[in-house]
Amino acid sequence: QQISEILQPISSGQAGESELRLAAEAVGRLTSDQSRLYQRNVERVVEVSEGRDRVRRAHQAVSSEIKRRYLGRQVPEVVPELMDAGWRAVLELAAINAADGDDKFITHLGLLDSVVSGLGGEAFEREPSEPDAKRLFARVEQELATVAFDPFRRNAVESRLRAELTGPARTSVSLVEMPLPDEDSEERASAVPPDGISANAWERSLERCTAVNVGDRIRLLDTKEGDQGLRVAWIRGDREVFVLVDHRGLRVRDIRLAELALGLHQRRIEIERADGQPLSDRAVDSIL
Repeated sequence: QQISEILQPISSGQAGESELRLAAEAVGRLTSDQSRLYQRNVERVVEVSEGRDRVRRAHQAVSSEIKRRYLGRQVPEVVPELMDAGWRAVLELAAINAADGDDKFITHLGLLDSVVSGLGGEAFEREPSEPDAKRLFARVEQELATVAFDPFRRNAVESRLRAELTGPARTSVSLVEMPLPDEDSEERASAVPPDGISANAWERSLERCTAVNVGDRIRLLDTKEGDQGLRVAWIRGDREVFVLVDHRGLRVRDIRLAELALGLHQRRIEIERADGQPLSDRAVDSIL
């Protein structure tokens, strides 16, 4: 609508130099405004994507460490309940902050091991980091209060933990095998070719995906965005996820590597390489 208004004075084809200059200046201002808006939106998308990826990596770090420490070991029955009620979130938050030099991740793992040891389970560490039962419970309770948003569940676990750590119930603690975190089945879905696709053909599709860069346009031909095309704004470090934005720089969807490779193989997806032109300029060109 704005472009139509700008072109209105010269639509008859009789405009002079001054009218053409004014129209060019107006288009320039519109282009600049749109460029800044696009850039700001994309920066926000990237920030959110980076934050989500830090959470994902923290989840993986906690899962790997729990497996390393407790695979096949017997732990008190209250420990899996404690993990589900918020201690996993405590560990994940500490893992996120560890990138900034915070050492609470190891500390909180030590507290968990102290609970296992204090209640007669198979602890990972030989010497508990907090041997005093009352202080141990107080430290666990303090950390849970920062992340556990289900007060009923948290209070139930805390009541049981307090009774077993500091009360006469210590002698009747039940042990169970530590349930290990489930693997994310989608993380490496691209490693196995889908049914009906040969290993060589699948490898070629994956290689095409490897060449995709930020700024490339991806056309999803079987969706409503297919005609317009979407831009790659962010690629996860392992290249398993691509974040796509529209011409305004707003996040439209994420596409996993396996989905992208399959779409390329089936010719439902097309990729247009960036030509070195800034993303904002290319977005404005699309609008115009």
